[in-house]
Amino acid sequence: MFKPFIINSSCGGYFFYYVRPIIKWFLRKTTGLCELQRICYGEISGTPRIKAVEQSLAMTRSTQIKQLMEHLNDIADNKRFTGANEREILRGAVSTVLLVKKINPRTHSQFVTSFGKCVEQIWGYRQLTAEVEDLRRTAFDSDNFEHEKKTV
Repeated sequence: MFKPFIINSSCGGYFFYYVRPIIKWFLRKTTGLCELQRICYGEISGTPRIKAVEQSLAMTRSTQIKQLMEHLNDIADNKRFTGANEREILRGAVSTVLLVKKINPRTHSQFVTSFGKCVEQIWGYRQLTAEVEDLRRTAFDSDNFEHEKKTV
């Protein structure tokens, strides 16, 4: 297994902004894989892969993927990333990336699974933080039986 070559923002502003797309293009042409595929195939499962996917998505220049991320952020922030809805959202997110990046899902079924798990973790965590923040902001109300029950 190869270690993915990922260009990140710590490389410097000018270099990062202008040279990174050239390196990504070169790697896409030589490996036949986009950056997300190189991450999902080359990075170990768990936090390292999820963080690398999140960073790659955050640095995208693709308007379709930026729109997808805004949509996923909205869903997670409004706590709608749950149940059967979650499966449909994941399917749609993975399908969007497959179309934009021109990835054949039959050939790259491992990517579909790995990337789907990363999306689930990234936006599941975002929703969890939104839920915790809502709980933190809820003031104690002594007239509310549920609040009183929790103090015992």
